[in-house]
Amino acid sequence: MSNPKDRFPNDYSAKPYGPALRWYTVTPHNTNPVSARPIYMKCTVAGNLRIINDEGDDVTIPVVVGEEINARPTIIHTDTTATIVAFW
Repeated sequence: MSNPKDRFPNDYSAKPYGPALRWYTVTPHNTNPVSARPIYMKCTVAGNLRIINDEGDDVTIPVVVGEEINARPTIIHTDTTATIVAFW
């Protein structure tokens, strides 16, 4: 699986720090990676968020408006029903 742009490559020891420099509303896709690896994400419309990491681990979580999601997925799957803004 190809990795998206990442401001903190190979740093898996802690949550990335510092302010986000850019953001985008996520467009889910089943196989294409996110355009840039988020530092964190925020839910703007409640629903389910299905994310997949580099190793292919797949999880679906319910999210509510305003919730901050501290995950750095490679793929945000089309089964996602929430609207998510990614900050990186």
